[in-house]
Amino acid sequence: MKLGFVTACLPGWSLAQLAEWAPAHGYRALEVAAWPRQGNRQFTATHLDVDALRPDEIMRLVSDRRIEISSVAF
Repeated sequence: MKLGFVTACLPGWSLAQLAEWAPAHGYRALEVAAWPRQGNRQFTATHLDVDALRPDEIMRLVSDRRIEISSVAF
């Protein structure tokens, strides 16, 4: 079993910051928030922008930091 968390709890952080911080604190997976960027709604985060998705960059980002994306949250 791998311990992870949903990234929506840190909306001001970038995916790169989360991918760096998480494994340094014992996490091995991220449930990446992917809500649309629509104004200033509460309790939403966009760490994965599906409109500008670059899978190769994202996979390199997480694999270089030895963390996995367990799911995408919307």
